[in-house]
Amino acid sequence: MRPTLRAEIDHNIRQLIRDKELLPGDPLPSESELAAMFKVSKPTVRESVRRLEVLGHVQVRRGVGLQVGDFDFRHVVDSLPYEYLTTGDVLLDLLEVRAVLEEGFLRRALNQYQPIHFARLQRIVERMEKESQIGEINANTDREFHLALYEPLKNSMVEQVIETFWALFENARSALALTVNVRSVDDHRRILEEIVAGREDAAVKALHSHFQPAFQDIRAEVERVQSAQ
Repeated sequence: MRPTLRAEIDHNIRQLIRDKELLPGDPLPSESELAAMFKVSKPTVRESVRRLEVLGHVQVRRGVGLQVGDFDFRHVVDSLPYEYLTTGDVLLDLLEVRAVLEEGFLRRALNQYQPIHFARLQRIVERMEKESQIGEINANTDREFHLALYEPLKNSMVEQVIETFWALFENARSALALTVNVRSVDDHRRILEEIVAGREDAAVKALHSHFQPAFQDIRAEVERVQSAQ
């Protein structure tokens, strides 16, 4: 099947979902019906369905048929080619996007914090301190802290974006076998202190500073690889 036809059928199925204003879980026409609708073969439609299922646009349920999928940014992570995640330049780009997004989200969240949010962040920092005393901070604890920073926004899309870039960064870091300094207890405690004090600029600056050692580690690795070539 020619690439342009693949793209056309993928687009047509997504457009059908938009035009009919379908929601996750709503039924879609069968593969046979879609093939007749778009005047292509059933195998052609089946290939498009498989691609769109990987991306979360549709889902195939046994005994039920095709339905609109519940899109999740994590589908994007799973569908990226391995080669994309194995260069230091990509890791730098991912970290830069993540840092810019998180700094912006933090500014939005700062005037919405309640005591329950402070308490949750404090518990996570205390857990980090215990973990650092016996080795290193667990990656999932670091992830939990960053997600908790933006809980006051009550925005599931923000959570998915943070989860996606966190997963992309960790996958790339692991693929490169690179040790990156992003889990300092002092950094996380300083961010929390500035948030509790209500100092917006200082809190964002603390978050910005938190990412800088990681940038330095990755740049050093990129330079090492380039000099070895």
